[in-house]
Amino acid sequence: MPLTDQITAFVGGGIGAAKPGMDKQILSGVNQTREMEIEDQYVFAWKLTGGLSYEMYENTHLFADYTYFQTADFDVKQKSTVSGIPFQNTLETNLSTHMIGLGLRYDF
Repeated sequence: MPLTDQITAFVGGGIGAAKPGMDKQILSGVNQTREMEIEDQYVFAWKLTGGLSYEMYENTHLFADYTYFQTADFDVKQKSTVSGIPFQNTLETNLSTHMIGLGLRYDF
């Protein structure tokens, strides 16, 4: 959507799959140990984006954008040992991110 001869606004979005990842985390304290890891899984994900583009030269644009990204819920396994007694449970969580970017684009 052109705002002026050189400035254009844009919006977009998308859906897809994401594969959350996390290095195995081992936390130790007095009489307890916790181990957390994410199972190998793909989950639904979506994003919305918008921004402004400034045409510096013919076919060359400077742009700024904002993107919001979110996944569906996924499981994080937690194994704990407290005073020698083992426990295991599953935590349910999701990812959401706010990203701001600047870039340079050349159109062929």
